[in-house]
Amino acid sequence: MTGSYPPGRCGVGDYTRLLATTLATLPDTAVSVLTTGECATGADEQGVFVLRFMPDWSLLRAGALFRHIFHARPDIVHVQYPTHGYSDGGLPWLVPLIAWCCGARVVQTWHEVINRRDLAKFLFMMVVPGRTVVVRKTYLQQTRWPFDLLTRWRRPQYINSASTLPKAHLSPSQLMAVREDYQVGAGRMIVFFGFLHPSKRVELLFDVADPATDHILIVGNAGDQADYVSNIERLSQDDRWLGRSRVIGFVEAEKAAVILKTADAVVLPLQLGGGEWNTSIRAGVLQGTFVLTTSTLSSGYDAEANIYYARIDDVEEMRRALQTYAGVKRDSDDPSDTFGWMSIAKRHLALYRSMLPVAHSALNSPQYDAK
Repeated sequence: MTGSYPPGRCGVGDYTRLLATTLATLPDTAVSVLTTGECATGADEQGVFVLRFMPDWSLLRAGALFRHIFHARPDIVHVQYPTHGYSDGGLPWLVPLIAWCCGARVVQTWHEVINRRDLAKFLFMMVVPGRTVVVRKTYLQQTRWPFDLLTRWRRPQYINSASTLPKAHLSPSQLMAVREDYQVGAGRMIVFFGFLHPSKRVELLFDVADPATDHILIVGNAGDQADYVSNIERLSQDDRWLGRSRVIGFVEAEKAAVILKTADAVVLPLQLGGGEWNTSIRAGVLQGTFVLTTSTLSSGYDAEANIYYARIDDVEEMRRALQTYAGVKRDSDDPSDTFGWMSIAKRHLALYRSMLPVAHSALNSPQYDAK
C-alpha cells in the first residue's frame, strides 16, 4: 500500500513501483498495489495488479479498506511511509492495525525518521505485530528519544534502496550532443535532481556554483511548492545567471538519466543531509557522476562512490569541493539485476517468507535467499 504510485510523482511511489514490478517477476509471487485513485477495477502493469480505488486517505475510507483486505486475504500487507498521496489523511497510520485485524502479516517500510509531532501516529504503527524495514543504515543513529527505544524494540531490518532511474549509456559524441542541447558548451554542467522543496535548499546552487564557468540545470517536480519554485526561477533570471541557468522541471526517467550522465556534478545541498537512502544521490552515483551533497553523519570525499559530503549549509566548503571534484567520473557498477532492484526484491521476499507458516507455499523454496 502506498499513497502515491506512477504516474503520480513521488520518490516513494517510484521506489514502490520498482520493488513491486521486480517482485512480480519472481516465480509463484502475485503482487498487487493499492494506491490513491478512483478506478476500482485496477489495471495490469508489468505483472502488477494496480488498484486505484482510494479517493483519499481520510478515516471515512476505513470501512472500504477493511472490506477490501478482508475479501482479498493477502498473505502480506506491506505499507510504505510516508508518501505525498497520503496528504494529511489519518487512515494510513491505521492501515497496519486494519490489515492485522483481517489476518494478514504486516510489513512497514519507514523511509523517513519519525518526528515528535507524529508520536500519536507512530504509536498506532508500533503496536501492530509484524516487521519493519528501513532504507537508512543509520536509522537508529538519526532517531531521537523516545523513538529510538521504540524503534529498537521493533528490530527494524535494513534493506537498501537503489536508483529509480535506469543507467544511461552514451558515447562521447552523444554526451557532447546533450551538452549542445542545453547550450552548456565548454562550461561545467551542474545539475540538481529531485523534488523542488524548501528542505532541498535548491537556492544554494546559485551561491555554490560559479556563473563565470558553470551552467545550472534544475530537474525535478514542483509538486505543491509553486511559490518556492517561483523563487528559484527568479534566481535563475538574475543578472549573474541569466542565460546560464534553467529550471527544466519534471522529465521522464530515461531523459533524467541522460542529463545526470552528462553532468559534471550533481549538487544536492539538502537541509537535513543525505545518505545512501536518497534516490537522487543513488541516481547520480549510478551514472558515475560526481555528487556533492550534505550530511550530518559523513564528511569529506568518498572516492569509491565519488561523493563529497559537506556540512549543512556550508557554502564555502561546497564551493571548494565543487572546484576540486567537478568533472570526476567513476566507472559505476552495471549490475544485470535491474540496477540492484532484483537483490532488493529477493531480500524482501525472504523477509515475507520468514513471516509465513513453514509449509505455506512455494515461497519456501530454497531458490529465494536474501543475498
